[in-house]
Amino acid sequence: MKFYGSLLFYAHQFQPRNRFTHKYHVEALSVPSSRSLIETAYGLHSDSFLHQSQYFHVTQELVPDIMHDVLEGCLPYEMKEMLKYFIDQKLLTLSDLNDLIRSFPYGKSDVKNKPALITLKTQKSSDHLLKQTASQCWCLGRLLHLMIGHIIPVDNDHWINFCLLLTNMDYLLYVQICSAAIILK
Repeated sequence: MKFYGSLLFYAHQFQPRNRFTHKYHVEALSVPSSRSLIETAYGLHSDSFLHQSQYFHVTQELVPDIMHDVLEGCLPYEMKEMLKYFIDQKLLTLSDLNDLIRSFPYGKSDVKNKPALITLKTQKSSDHLLKQTASQCWCLGRLLHLMIGHIIPVDNDHWINFCLLLTNMDYLLYVQICSAAIILK
């Protein structure tokens, strides 16, 4: 997997996990110099106790994980690249963004998940991570349109893509989908 460097957008650019690569990464966790990279790049901290069963392997039977796939995966990736683009286009500065994050009137349920300020080091890093927890990413994602929506052109393709991601996340995170939310063709 090419983790650092060029942006990756297509499934064919990634190597799928399999038993061999998983075993290799688990073994690499025991090497102190590679542990941090394995944990960061592959989200692997230890082998699964489920491997004690002869009928289960995490690379073949694992169900989708919204927290890791979305809240710590595509959402922060999309937000970081979009914010980097907006800053490069001079629609806002990193300082302005951090002032908005710092001064935003968070509600009771959001104040404990208030997003951390985004450092210049984080913004400039090539790892596509915002250095936030899943709940901080979700809080920032949901409230970002209230923080910066007034300064972003409504027809900006990056903004439109982000809004579509949030719409998809609403569906993914619904407890129950009502029939009114379903578009029939």
